[in-house]
Amino acid sequence: ESAVPASTAPAQPSELAAAPAPQGAVEPAVKPEPLARDEGMLLADYRRTLQTIEVEAAFQSAMMAKAKGDFAAMFSEMSALANKGYAKAQARLGWMYQRGLGVPQDYRQARAWYEKAGANGLTNATAHIGKLYELGLGVEKDYQKAAALYQRAIDGGSALGLSHLGSLYLTGRGVPLDRVRRQSIFASAWNRATTMP
Repeated sequence: ESAVPASTAPAQPSELAAAPAPQGAVEPAVKPEPLARDEGMLLADYRRTLQTIEVEAAFQSAMMAKAKGDFAAMFSEMSALANKGYAKAQARLGWMYQRGLGVPQDYRQARAWYEKAGANGLTNATAHIGKLYELGLGVEKDYQKAAALYQRAIDGGSALGLSHLGSLYLTGRGVPLDRVRRQSIFASAWNRATTMP
């Protein structure tokens, strides 16, 4: 049995952490974080990534059902995702209720799902709620409230909100008639929509 001399044996991680720096060596400016914390963060990131992949795959399956005109299957897939808090699916359920696709048309349900999607960070959902108020679908028609909702969606980064608000400026409903402002809003909507990743 040949023994490896202590001076050439690979150092163990615990020995590296405890070993003093050679005389005259400069200590690193940034010390590495403990491995356990890094592993925990990596595991959490891995789980989030897997969940995102699974949810996106289910969402794509639902969209394929839509392309085939199978709104019942789409509704089933979207409901499962929406009930798990997936904002895109919540907004899509709102869209289905608003149009009566695969479910009886129900503007109150549409608004409720749009509100959930908005609460989960989907700013376009707020613009959809604004459209319900602009058209008086399930709520009393209120152009000023629609304009305020469009502005809130815009503040969150929604190109859809910009487009809808621009239409109000074109007609002067809920906001002053202002074609210059409308043109500026439409240009912003176009820029935002064409530069989205």
